[in-house]
Amino acid sequence: MSRGGWIKSTQQQNNATFRLFKDHMGGTALSKIERRNVAAFDNKLGELPSNNGQGRVYRGKTLDEMLAIADKMIPAPDRIMQKTRNRHLSAISGLFSWSIKQGLYVGRNPAEGFIDKKKAAETSNTPRSWRPDEIKALFNASIWRGVRRQRL
Repeated sequence: MSRGGWIKSTQQQNNATFRLFKDHMGGTALSKIERRNVAAFDNKLGELPSNNGQGRVYRGKTLDEMLAIADKMIPAPDRIMQKTRNRHLSAISGLFSWSIKQGLYVGRNPAEGFIDKKKAAETSNTPRSWRPDEIKALFNASIWRGVRRQRL
């Protein structure tokens, strides 16, 4: 465990999120950040290429630079999944929750309510469950019953 009880991978992910958010906000003081700023960040997250953390072409680039590179690519790169977008937004929301508790931010958490769990479930790469009739058809196929296909 590392500071704040985060495991190393969580700390690395959150640091990457905070860097992206800092890139987006520029030199804006934490106390001046509003909900509309978080909404604009969320919109940019939706345009990020899915390989932004691994692609050499994106290494060391700001959020806007990564978006500009992705916009010029042919074919267009896949964009990040809603689940990843939610993870980024959760980290930002956590930052504001912590800041409020520490007295560093006054007011309501501007990142609250942006996480879209329903959309994440709909766009997940997790395959849907098999229906009983599909399972029955699969196991009734000749290959499962020990029948070998005849050679032509």
